[in-house]
Amino acid sequence: MGGRTGNGPSPLLYLWCREGKKLRKAIAVSGSYPCVRAGKITEAMEGWEHSCVSRGVPPQFAYAYSSVRALRGATRRELVNEVLRTKGELIHVHNEPNWPVTAIRERDPRPIIMDVHDIASARPFHAEDANRLEEAEAYEAADAFVFVSKEQRDYAIECGFAVKGKPFCILANWASASTIVRRPLMPHIGGMVYAGGLDPRGMSGAWRDLSPVADAVGSAWHVYPGGPGIEYGTVHRMVLDYELLTQHLARHDIGFTGTTFPIPAWSHSVPNKLFEVLVAGIPFVALNNPLCEPYAERGFGIMAESLRDVKRTLTLDLKPYRKRIKANNYTLTMRYNISPLMELYNELV
Repeated sequence: MGGRTGNGPSPLLYLWCREGKKLRKAIAVSGSYPCVRAGKITEAMEGWEHSCVSRGVPPQFAYAYSSVRALRGATRRELVNEVLRTKGELIHVHNEPNWPVTAIRERDPRPIIMDVHDIASARPFHAEDANRLEEAEAYEAADAFVFVSKEQRDYAIECGFAVKGKPFCILANWASASTIVRRPLMPHIGGMVYAGGLDPRGMSGAWRDLSPVADAVGSAWHVYPGGPGIEYGTVHRMVLDYELLTQHLARHDIGFTGTTFPIPAWSHSVPNKLFEVLVAGIPFVALNNPLCEPYAERGFGIMAESLRDVKRTLTLDLKPYRKRIKANNYTLTMRYNISPLMELYNELV
């Protein structure tokens, strides 16, 4: 099987409902707090239902799972034991951390998909030895892969991970269809918004320190939720409900994505926040995030080469961008693009 990247709902999506068959079952696993990507996939997978086993609670998408087992403070063995007790035809492990793939494989014969949100060794300040070994073992143990881009798979092969010859599909961090903002419910604020965790100003070399962007943009800089110790820009309260988050993003003029300096992880990834901004109905500005280029070419946002470029976007007429985004927002959702993963599931079981 080659990689699949096709768009549009597959007829398979509707087959189960039309024939009245029972939902098939899968297990979504995370060794820490579940990435919202897991919930977006679960919500979009018609014909399948997922139980979630994790060490944290996924509040944004708790309704999307048939059950959520959050094992706070659990050991690795306890999490694996919970997976063994959970019914499902296959196991879909969301990486970072990577250890659940290998730990489950040692005791469970069911097919394991490794969903590669991140390649840990591509991030700066990575603890090379132990984590890199754990990462390599996970690639070896997995039966199939989901990558967020072709470039990410190429990078994994370049790193020497056991990827070649195994089934895979390409599935970006598309938005949840339920989070499309068709009509803003709250007053307009304006300015530039960033959705995600940040590092405090002054942390040596921290790639999540976006204080230089905040300084360039000035009072127009807004963050949801920001994280602890953030004092630069306007930091808004934590928004847990995912649909409410995009409603908050819709209050602003443009969304920021990227980093103040290039890092390998962002050279082969399009982050969740890009699609969150777009389904909120506002354009994006990207800095050091090259895979956003195709979306800029579609007229959904702007590629910046400097902080000066980032600031300049606030002076542009953004109405044409918003018009194009709203005309195409459903094509940016996980539900519209889910068919490659559906096909991978069906092949494995």
